[in-house]
Amino acid sequence: MTQLLSASGDGQNPGRAWQEDVELMSRLDRRDMEAMSQLYDRYSAMVNGLALRITGHPGDAAEVMQEVFTQVWRQAANYESGRGSVVSWLCTITRTRALDLVRARARRPALEAERAPDDCRGEPQDRDEPSPEAHVIAGQSVVMVKNAMTQLSAPERRAIELAYYEDLSHSEIAALTGLPLGTVKTHIARAVRKLKM
Repeated sequence: MTQLLSASGDGQNPGRAWQEDVELMSRLDRRDMEAMSQLYDRYSAMVNGLALRITGHPGDAAEVMQEVFTQVWRQAANYESGRGSVVSWLCTITRTRALDLVRARARRPALEAERAPDDCRGEPQDRDEPSPEAHVIAGQSVVMVKNAMTQLSAPERRAIELAYYEDLSHSEIAALTGLPLGTVKTHIARAVRKLKM
């Protein structure tokens, strides 16, 4: 996290950090190993931290981090600076890879149980299927949340989405958006108050 902050705005112009990241990506596209090393040094702690929060296991987080930087090496040409920062791109890749790993780990026991011989499966388990009423209530909740989110300003909505959907800390949101930490906290607090109304 310290590396992320020092690279993205802790005493450094966020625009300059953005430009440095874009230059690193351009060098990566030309297969510059030194650029890969610099990108890794700059963002590995952030990638690992986000992966660890999603997977909940250090070994899984390390696996995700390896996959993220391997994908960045292979697909550097896919990065488009006009669509967002390098930090945002890395967060998106990390989140996708981590969630894929979590889902795969969750499916594995079910698949193994399906493949087991009948006499090894044990007693059948009752599955708690949601009732039709639960589906209706969940659908209504989604509509209420979407309606409430439209009441927020764009900066408030972005801060809330990054905090709750992307599971980023206030410091990570500040680094990602280039906003001061206090501004990020204010946006989130204001949004939470509006959503409670």
